[in-house]
Amino acid sequence: PDVTTSRTWVLVLSARHAREAVAGGFIMVGTGKRPALACLATGDRIVVYSPRTDHPEGDPLSAVTAVGTVTGDQPIGDESAGFTRAAAMTGIEPVPLERIRRQLPLPLLRFGCIALSDSQGDELWAVVTAAE
Repeated sequence: PDVTTSRTWVLVLSARHAREAVAGGFIMVGTGKRPALACLATGDRIVVYSPRTDHPEGDPLSAVTAVGTVTGDQPIGDESAGFTRAAAMTGIEPVPLERIRRQLPLPLLRFGCIALSDSQGDELWAVVTAAE
């Protein structure tokens, strides 16, 4: 991919973990695994989809709860504590799945970190940032 073009990523996190990311200025995915975070590039857009309020047993939510931009050059951390990536995150009023279903590759959400096509990313970003 062209390194001058930012991508839009959907990260799957509970609403509680999304709030922690907003408060801490970082993003974590896959319980702190490095490979997914290493795929992100500085300037990439992040859309946090929260299937539940908490993990693993929170109430069902199925909404986008935060958006942001990757600001860190590389993941930081280690295997024992987990890895994070610096990001400028903003909590948003939850955008329910019904409003964004067309832009999300629903079967792929189980992987926890999905890069969208340019058109999907632009469409999703427009919908979720209009709610800010």
